[in-house]
Amino acid sequence: MKASFKSIDIGKLLFSLSILTCHVLSCPTISECNSYLKIYWVLYYVLNRIAVPFFFICTGYFLSNELSQKNGYKRVWLFTKKIIRIYIVWTIIYSPFIIFNNSPIVLLQRTLFQGSVPVFWYLTSLIIAVNLLFVLIKYFGKKIAGAIAVITYSFGIFVSYIPDGEGLLFQIIHMYKKIFITFANGLFFGLIFVFIGVIIGQKENGFIKNKRTNQDNKHLRIIGLFIATMISIFAIAFEVLMRQTNNIREDNFILCLPIAGITVFLLIKELNKLTIFELIKDETSIKIRKLSTLIYCLHMFIVYIYIFLGFTNDIFRWIFTFTFTLIIAMLLLWLGKKNKAISSILI
Repeated sequence: MKASFKSIDIGKLLFSLSILTCHVLSCPTISECNSYLKIYWVLYYVLNRIAVPFFFICTGYFLSNELSQKNGYKRVWLFTKKIIRIYIVWTIIYSPFIIFNNSPIVLLQRTLFQGSVPVFWYLTSLIIAVNLLFVLIKYFGKKIAGAIAVITYSFGIFVSYIPDGEGLLFQIIHMYKKIFITFANGLFFGLIFVFIGVIIGQKENGFIKNKRTNQDNKHLRIIGLFIATMISIFAIAFEVLMRQTNNIREDNFILCLPIAGITVFLLIKELNKLTIFELIKDETSIKIRKLSTLIYCLHMFIVYIYIFLGFTNDIFRWIFTFTFTLIIAMLLLWLGKKNKAISSILI
């Protein structure tokens, strides 16, 4: 997994920008959209759903060896410490906006189980998913780990479809949410996607490939993966549309999202074999990767500043957030190049 995947780094950048857009702009339901807004509806409700699973799968893919080896915990722990450091540092940066709006107990609960800032639910989920998967594979094997990942994600889908009611099951769900706040966490959501990344990485390591044949068939594989991705995107659009039409709760748990995550990740990874990506320098690819992390961590801070200034217009908020997020992120990259301590703390 030491190879340079420049297409994946560009994919991370594009998905980080899509997450920014999703968090800044609102979107009406499909029934309220005109012809032009329906295109945005697809981008907002469909493509953005793939963004976070893509990041989870990337982590599983690049940690596939470590997560599958009993002695791989050293690397897993180094990765975990890095994510915890990023989480703590950026929580401190956001503290002026969050510390006065929550009681100490609520703030502690959200910091541990949901995210000190709502967007940071991914970081807490990633920490849980990676370490839980390592333990499951180490002590029970990949089959049991995979089964648990499927069961927990399926339960998340089940909870998203059932209406609120009474009885023991609803009491358990209510109690769970009272403590852990959400099912969109490392156990119910992140685990299956990190596991998918591990399986893709392990399958890749297990094959001895003929490089010439690999290159000869790359265009056919890209076309096939593109078709599969389009089918999975239509399936997500259909389910989201069905939920909006029938007033079913909308959340992250989409039935075919794991399939879409697989096809999108494999497609983007396969694109790396195209000649155009050879033109991108390794150093540039690393900068793009770091830029995507900074965009993810920074963009809600810019949104909070925008709200603090009293502005309300959606389009202007996106322009404001997009512009200042990119400017500050690139400035931090430049400062990080001059001073490695800045880069090591923030990214």
